[in-house]
This record gives sequence, C-alpha cells and structure tokens, in this order.
Amino acid sequence: MRDTQREDFSNRRDYERELRTVSANIDMILGKNHEQEQQIEKEQNL
Repeated sequence: MRDTQREDFSNRRDYERELRTVSANIDMILGKNHEQEQQIEKEQNL
C-alpha cells in the first residue's frame, strides 16, 4: 500500500514538474515574462 502511494506521489510530482516546465516555456515563447518585466519597470519609474 505505501509503496503504491509513494509511487503515485512521485509520478504526480514528476508530472507537475513537467507541466511547470511546459508552462514556463510557453510563457517565454509568447513573451509573457518580458511583458511583465516591462510593466514592473514602468511602475518603478512612476
């Protein structure tokens, strides 16, 4: 039982990491991070 739970947890954690990586890559491709940086710079200059 515990081995099954540990394996399930590990698989879900790995899957979550993959999703975060994909999400970060998509944001980078779409320029989301760059847009956020520009917005922060604008707010700091005010």
